[in-house]
Amino acid sequence: MIFELLKELKLLKKLFSITGDNASNNKSLVSELEILIRDVIPAPRFCDESSFVNCMAPFMNLVAKSILKLLNPKSFANTEIACVTANDKITPEIRAISVVARVRLLAIYLKSSLQRKQAWETLCKEHNLPQTVLQYDVGTRWNSTYKMLQSSIKLKEQIKLYPGETKILPAFIYHDWHRIEQVCSVLRWLDSATETVSRNGSGEFLHTSPLLLSTRPITSSGGEN
Repeated sequence: MIFELLKELKLLKKLFSITGDNASNNKSLVSELEILIRDVIPAPRFCDESSFVNCMAPFMNLVAKSILKLLNPKSFANTEIACVTANDKITPEIRAISVVARVRLLAIYLKSSLQRKQAWETLCKEHNLPQTVLQYDVGTRWNSTYKMLQSSIKLKEQIKLYPGETKILPAFIYHDWHRIEQVCSVLRWLDSATETVSRNGSGEFLHTSPLLLSTRPITSSGGEN
């Protein structure tokens, strides 16, 4: 069907590249398409898988999830269980979780009780601070983790003052905030690049090549301390 359409529009000689998602059958598609084109044009510009460009947005998603996996953020279900079983005290399990999971745990802790939320709002009023509640991320969207961490940085002073933090979590120290800012700096770039690609529909080779190459330093430093 694709071949016939390209032939009808007289684009066989002009076809240089195809952009698509990461579906495995796309490899079969481009291989078969090249064979059909070569039957008509001896030396086409389109050359099998080397002319296929993966869509940038799914690629960004994979990069972000790989980075977050390196940080061992703990599963969402396990974080919720830890919050329920904590019973207003710091458990050995909570001491062992990563800083990303600790931010998530605090967000769940605040939202799981009206009294805690009211205590948060009262604390903010007393210190003339914004009463914004810490965002909670979801497992299906990696950028929600970025927004949660970004939210924690904005609410840094409130988190330091909130008494509930010391009941279920070790206090966030300088090293923890430094790590959160490091993670945000990486995810911020990926979030911005994803929005650019999605908003402009810039999946073609001209736009994806520079973005693809610029992820190398990010992916190589994603697991560093």
